[in-house]
Amino acid sequence: PEEKQVLVLRHQQGLLNKEVAEILGTSQSVATRLYYRALEHYRKVYVEERGKGGVS
Repeated sequence: PEEKQVLVLRHQQGLLNKEVAEILGTSQSVATRLYYRALEHYRKVYVEERGKGGVS
């Protein structure tokens, strides 16, 4: 849930990690870690789906 929220705030809203951290009520370093963890998670999901022919 937080990972998705971080991605939405960063990419759809165009916020910086500092701003995301303020919204989530956490430190900038935690927000940054969540962001990179989310990217890695969604990258893996994307690769798996491509392998199954699910994403074009």
